[in-house]
Amino acid sequence: MWKVFSDAMSAAEASEEAEVLLPEIVGQQVTSGASTFAVITASSRCVGVTHADDLPVVQADIKAQVDSGVRPERAFN
Repeated sequence: MWKVFSDAMSAAEASEEAEVLLPEIVGQQVTSGASTFAVITASSRCVGVTHADDLPVVQADIKAQVDSGVRPERAFN
C-alpha cells in the first residue's frame, strides 16, 4: 500500500495543481482487492493536513485539543 501511495505522490509532484486524495487511493485498492483495511474509531476529532497551507491551522487545532485534555500530548509513548 505504501508503494501505491508513494507512486501517487510522485505522480502528483509533476504538477503543483495535482492533489493526492487518500480516500480515492484507498477506494481503488479495496475495490481492486489489492489491499484490505481496518477502521479504527477514535473519540477525538480527526484533523489532518491536506495541503501545506493547512499546517498552521492543524497545529493550532491539535494544540487546543491537547491543552483542553481532549487529546494526549504524545500519540505514542
